[in-house]
Amino acid sequence: MLKRLTIVIVMILVSPIFGGAIYRYACWNRLTDADVFQATKMAYWDSLNIQEKTELRNESSVKCGPPHQVRDDFYGVSVGLAWSVFCAGVVDGLVVTSESFRINKCYRTRY
Repeated sequence: MLKRLTIVIVMILVSPIFGGAIYRYACWNRLTDADVFQATKMAYWDSLNIQEKTELRNESSVKCGPPHQVRDDFYGVSVGLAWSVFCAGVVDGLVVTSESFRINKCYRTRY
């Protein structure tokens, strides 16, 4: 009985870690090098819409620098490469908002 209880407790404690790894790195549509620039621009535009930054008129107001590859990890375990990019929202030549973030092969972002 104690053995079964121990197994259930361990499974409950470990399942969020495995669930997070599967959610983050098991994807059907993978981001390729050719699509990175447009995907980062769209990801930043989407995050601004979620944050309700209404100063920006459309996605052409988002300007991004060139993405560069960095090591991607999950709780310290290397799981491949991601792209790091710096984007800004520009209205009438003025920078309204700016942020640096990472995007991985599964289109998941981390700020």
